[in-house]
Amino acid sequence: MPLFDLLSHLIPAGGKKSRSLVSTGEQASATVVGIRVEDRADSPTRWEYALDVHAAAGTFRAGCRQSLGVDARRAAALGRHVVVRHRGGQVMIDEGALVGRDAGAAASTGNTGWKQVDPPPVGILDERFSKHQAAIVGATATTVTVVSVEPTDGEERWSFIASVDGGAGRTVTVRGRVPHYAAGQVAPGSRLPAGLTSMGDVLIDWFAVAASRTPNQPQEPPPAPTPPTDTAAALSPSPAPPYQFESTSDAKEFQAWLKLRAVRASGVSDSVLATAMKKFGIAAESWPSIDIKWSQRCQSDPILADQLRLARG
Repeated sequence: MPLFDLLSHLIPAGGKKSRSLVSTGEQASATVVGIRVEDRADSPTRWEYALDVHAAAGTFRAGCRQSLGVDARRAAALGRHVVVRHRGGQVMIDEGALVGRDAGAAASTGNTGWKQVDPPPVGILDERFSKHQAAIVGATATTVTVVSVEPTDGEERWSFIASVDGGAGRTVTVRGRVPHYAAGQVAPGSRLPAGLTSMGDVLIDWFAVAASRTPNQPQEPPPAPTPPTDTAAALSPSPAPPYQFESTSDAKEFQAWLKLRAVRASGVSDSVLATAMKKFGIAAESWPSIDIKWSQRCQSDPILADQLRLARG
């Protein structure tokens, strides 16, 4: 039995607040715009979500910490639309609705360990892959095409064969953890961004995989919220216009910011961080202002944040 399922049997379901939110909160659709995973050695891994909630009265961003089951974690990937319950600015992913159970089952078997938190940053920030992502920064960018896939022991342990694009027919076997938020992108024929190290190792860029949309993982439109009166047309949000970067250099700077943020979060030495900055053409003295610039844009502009989380990679 997977560890999470075992814990679900041992740990009581969510507390009074979470059960109340499931049973009395307003149902709406939401877009997952950020996922933060904290790796804690002596306790279960902590998952937090940033959600743009498309409520009847308008769209707002909220955060929650929630221990979803495996199927729900895969469904609540970056950029995906999920069903939520919300009330007074609090929001919870409705796991029962997300994976096909009714609300009563969701309250009893899902929504465990829920807590309202500040929304995590836009994109993926997964401490379990910090060193992996840091290694990718120093590797040569490439892509691989998945040939076959075979899940192995453990809920996130996979083995798959992929051909290295531009590698004169070279194939590699990739074994290891495939994070739930990227699992839906791994299928025969999928092209995955990767890094090729100086030793010839192929490292899949899972953050970029999670942020991309591929033909095997289409994005369906969100279900429309149901207003309480006949003012549905007036309250329905109009489609957001696509965001245009001010320049090509602006777009490149954003890509570099995402990569460097992952490197910095991994706790690497100052010399490694300086090397990464040099690779992306960013002077060390410019980093604080660049970090503040993109952090503020992602936090203050929902339309921009929605486009930026998909622009990575």
